[in-house]
Amino acid sequence: MDKDSSTSRGWRALSAYRKLTTVIEERAEILRLALLVCFIRPAAHVPWRAFGEACAFLCGVTATVFTWLGRESVREFRAAFNVRFARALALAVRWNSARYREFLSQQRIILGFDTQRSVVLHHANYEPVREHLAQGGSLVLALAHFCRDDILHASINNETLPLPIKFLVGGPPRAGGPDSWRAAAQYSQIQRALLAYRPEGLELVQLGRNVAVPASAVRHLRTGGIVALMVDTTWSPQKGPALIRPFAGFQSQAFAVGAGALARVGRCPVVLCLPRRLPNGSILLQWSELIAAPAADDARAQLAVTDRLLDLIEAEVGRNPSEYIFPCGAERRWDFATQAWANRPPAGGVPGAAGIAETSSAQPRSIGRPLGLRE
Repeated sequence: MDKDSSTSRGWRALSAYRKLTTVIEERAEILRLALLVCFIRPAAHVPWRAFGEACAFLCGVTATVFTWLGRESVREFRAAFNVRFARALALAVRWNSARYREFLSQQRIILGFDTQRSVVLHHANYEPVREHLAQGGSLVLALAHFCRDDILHASINNETLPLPIKFLVGGPPRAGGPDSWRAAAQYSQIQRALLAYRPEGLELVQLGRNVAVPASAVRHLRTGGIVALMVDTTWSPQKGPALIRPFAGFQSQAFAVGAGALARVGRCPVVLCLPRRLPNGSILLQWSELIAAPAADDARAQLAVTDRLLDLIEAEVGRNPSEYIFPCGAERRWDFATQAWANRPPAGGVPGAAGIAETSSAQPRSIGRPLGLRE
C-alpha cells in the first residue's frame, strides 16, 4: 500500500511539473511576442536605425534573463563551447538579440527605410558563381538559418543574383498556443520583407507538408533560373527521405534532402552562401565551391550533397554561434583548435590528457518513401 501511494505521489508530482513547465514556456512565448509586436515593430518606424538596434539589444537582455529559452541558451553555450559563465552570458544575449534585430530589419525593409543599397556587401569565393551565372547556368542556392536580415542580402540581391529566383518556403505555422502566434507573426513578416526587398524577379513557392519536390521548381532550373532553399531544416523521417547525422552540438538530427534532390532532378550545381555580419555593419557573403549535380540515376548521391553542405554549415555555427537562430545544442563540443565539432570528453576523464575525440558525420541514410514531383 505504501509503495502504491508513493508511486501515485510521484506521478502527481511529475504531472504538476509538466503543467508548470508548460505554463512557464507559454508565458515566455507571450513575452517574446509582446516584445516583437509592441516594442520592436514601433521602434522600426524611427528613421535612425541605431535606436532600433538598441531596442533589439534590450529585448535580447530581457529574453535571456526572464525566459526559460534564454537561460537555457546560457547553459548550452557554456557546455558547447567550454567557456566561463560571463562569456556564455554574452553569447546568449547576442543570440537572443539577433532574433529581435532581424524582426526590426524586416520591418524597416517593409517600411522602405532599408533597401538593397543600405548595406555594403563583401564576397568570398564569389567569382566562380558569377561566371556560372554569366553563362546562363541555373543554380540551386543553399542557405542556412543564420539571421534572416542577413539572409535577405545573401539570397535575393539583384546585383549578386541577377537571374529569376524561386524561393522555397515552408507552410504557415499550425494554429495552437502562444508559440504558434509568435511564429505566425514572424512567418508573415519575413515573406512580406522578401517581396519588398526584391519586388521583381522573385517568387515564393510554398511547400506542402510532404517531401515532394515542386515540379515548378524543377522546370525553373531546367530553363535557366535559381531555386533557393534552407538546407538545415530539420525533418521527420516518418514523412519521407531524411539524412540523419550529428550536427553542431547535437548527437543526432534528421534533415530534409531537398537541395541534393533538386540538383539531381534539375541537373545543375549547388552552391552554399553563408552570411557573416562584420563589426562595421557590412556583410560578408561566404560562397562555397560549386558542387556538381549528382547523376540523374543516383538517388543516394543527393544525400552526400546535403551531408557536405551541412558540414560547412555546422562549422560556421561553431565560428559564429550567436548569429545562428536555432539552438546549437550541448551534446557535443566545439573544438577551437581544430575548428570542428567533436564528442564531449567521457565522464570522469582527465581534461587535456586525451583532448576532445573528433567525430565524423554519421553515414548518410535515407528513410521513408522516395522523393516525388508535384505540380
